[in-house]
Amino acid sequence: MEHKNRWIFPQEIKFNEVPDFLERLDEYEMGTRIVLDLRKTETVHSSFIGFLIHLMENTRKARGELFILPSCSFEKVLLMMGLYEYFSPAMLTSLRKKTA
Repeated sequence: MEHKNRWIFPQEIKFNEVPDFLERLDEYEMGTRIVLDLRKTETVHSSFIGFLIHLMENTRKARGELFILPSCSFEKVLLMMGLYEYFSPAMLTSLRKKTA
């Protein structure tokens, strides 16, 4: 079940789905808390990473909070792309804690 401030993503995020995510942002108030549930997400198209950067910047500008519940696969994608540190303040779990 999705709540207004919680967004649950599918196992695979394809290129053609990202424009729909951008449209759906209108439902969210950037100045509030937004939780992205990616715990079941295994694969993402690179355009989704761009969407997340856009969302993170807009949330920061509006003084809102963005939290990411990542899957292990999603964390690895961010590490491979060199973006893990950028998103780490929003992560509710991290590889460092799992491997420490």
